[in-house]
Amino acid sequence: MGVRPSREAFERVRDQIGFCGIWCGSCAVGNGCMTELGAGLRDLLTAYDAPEWATVDVGWEGFLMALGSLRHTICCAGCREGGGRVNCEIRACALGRAIKNCTDCPSFGRCEHAGILDRMRSGAAGVGMSVLSPGQEPEAVLPQWTRAVMSRWPCCVLFAEGG
Repeated sequence: MGVRPSREAFERVRDQIGFCGIWCGSCAVGNGCMTELGAGLRDLLTAYDAPEWATVDVGWEGFLMALGSLRHTICCAGCREGGGRVNCEIRACALGRAIKNCTDCPSFGRCEHAGILDRMRSGAAGVGMSVLSPGQEPEAVLPQWTRAVMSRWPCCVLFAEGG
């Protein structure tokens, strides 16, 4: 029933923490979860031949086409690899200060970028993404965060054994 899910996107971002302190591995756009689950649902519904599950607005074929198009969605590579917002002031600031991410900055939370940084970080946390706090070391929290993502999405094809 379809192609085995790809972990390529997740493997690319699994150890990447953005300049803002957000873990790219917990992002459904960056880690490939949205792409794989949407395409997998299309394959499943096609196998079940269940047109009555389609939304009334677009009909069966439109619904399958929309789900299938997710397979071709380009996953965000994360800001350290050229993804993210093109003119991100957080990235520019961190690079200019030669710091790994904002939590390493002595002005964290009190600088000119505090508003946008707070919106980014609280928005990410609000959708279940992991966000680095001041004093946390990425190497220490990444294994814990990976386990948390796997337990939060236990049916996610990306984390299936042998995937």
